[in-house]
Amino acid sequence: MVNLKFTSTVIFLISLISCESPVTFSEPQPTGTRNISKLPNRFQGQYLNPYDSSVLTINDNLIQIVYDINRKMDSIELDAVKLSSNAIYNLAIIENGLIKCDDDSFLVRFNYIDTLFQMNNDYVIRKYKDYYFLNKRLVNKGWEVKKIELYKDELVVSDLSSQLDIDYLKKNMIMLPDTIKTHLFSASKSQFKEFVMNGGFTTRNTFVSQKK
Repeated sequence: MVNLKFTSTVIFLISLISCESPVTFSEPQPTGTRNISKLPNRFQGQYLNPYDSSVLTINDNLIQIVYDINRKMDSIELDAVKLSSNAIYNLAIIENGLIKCDDDSFLVRFNYIDTLFQMNNDYVIRKYKDYYFLNKRLVNKGWEVKKIELYKDELVVSDLSSQLDIDYLKKNMIMLPDTIKTHLFSASKSQFKEFVMNGGFTTRNTFVSQKK
């Protein structure tokens, strides 16, 4: 039987590697807000995502998520990953991570590091209420924005990959021309804050603090 949970995790990881953010902004968000150099000390540490076992680490000048998956898959399950991934499936990623065990099974290895923030001019952190926004400059494509919030021992990282968010932004903000793979928006400070308070950033991943 195909392990649907694992299959969906693999598809998600491949999409991270092969796809860019569908939404960017013309400048860091919220506009008209001062930059801060780092998240507060209470954020620092390691966090585990119980769904896919990825590990998020926060220190003074770096925020990263490490995805490290090792799994034995039979040929049927591997075919299901290939079929389900469809357009986002990258053959090179799968093949480079394959070790054949026998005629019907493979050891599949995936390792990917997603840098959410590092101390340089291409990353900006800004704050609104209890939310922190990680702005990452994409070359000639604007700024990618993620939202981070901390509830006791749970860290929630949210992005703008859902169609619900895209539809809201199209309706309420200015979409700039000449954007093919991504939707590039111009947002005022008040527009962005209204979007946040109306439940924007609907794609959320929760990480649990790994206290020593």
